[in-house]
Amino acid sequence: MTTRKKILVITGISVLVLGVLGIGFIAVGGASGIGPSFKGHCFGSKFRHGGFHQDIGEFILWRMDKSSGELNLAQDQQAAYQSFRDYLESIMIDVLPQKAEMKRAIHMEMETESPDLLMVTGRVKTHVDDMYGHFSAALEKFEQFYATLDAGQQKQITDRIKERMKAHGCGIQPDAG
Repeated sequence: MTTRKKILVITGISVLVLGVLGIGFIAVGGASGIGPSFKGHCFGSKFRHGGFHQDIGEFILWRMDKSSGELNLAQDQQAAYQSFRDYLESIMIDVLPQKAEMKRAIHMEMETESPDLLMVTGRVKTHVDDMYGHFSAALEKFEQFYATLDAGQQKQITDRIKERMKAHGCGIQPDAG
């Protein structure tokens, strides 16, 4: 496999993981976390609701379980998948309420007569740093799972990523050269 194809596969996997996590985070309060949703983005939709519901987390996990079932995972592969899945579930249960609390506190601060923007930016910065850590850890868990798969299973995942990207209007453009 050429380096270019390896980069494409790794990028696709990263997009899948970030997509799974990102859809949940974007659903909480728009792409910026505060304000209207990010219209025109391939995952944006005027039909999407504005808040994160437990149903979405359950749907994401259900879809992952369904797709992993199609891979016919061996025992070690199943253990790596379960570790990845459990981590995503913990983010949905533990981290998303923290985002909602941060958003509430920022809105309350901005409603005051003289908002403390240093406090607001500090909270946002801390939240972004925390989210980076969670995304990084989720990607590591995914890499560990993906490394246990054989070439056929990896191709199934890559094909599924491409399919989902196309369904969301994020089709991969053919190489110009």
